[in-house]
Amino acid sequence: MRCGDSKSTVVAGDARIDAIRCARLALDHGLSGALTAPSSYFMKSPPVQVTDDQARQDTETFIQTYHRDAATEHHIADAATSSATD
Repeated sequence: MRCGDSKSTVVAGDARIDAIRCARLALDHGLSGALTAPSSYFMKSPPVQVTDDQARQDTETFIQTYHRDAATEHHIADAATSSATD
C-alpha cells in the first residue's frame, strides 16, 4: 500500500491556491466576468487559449497590476488614517 501525496497532487493544489488568489484580487478591485489571463494559465479549458509562456506572462502582469494597486490603496488609507489622528 502506498501512502502520501504525489508531486502532481501537490503542484495541482498550489495552482488552485494561486487561482483563488487571483480571483480574490479581481473581487477586491471590482472586476467581474472571465479572468482571461489567470484562466489561460490555471485552467484546463480557458475561455481564451494562448501559449503556456504567454499565459504565464499575462498572469504575472495581472498579479503585479492588481497587487500593486492594492498595496498603494492600503498605503494611502494608512496615511489618511494617521494624519486624521495627528
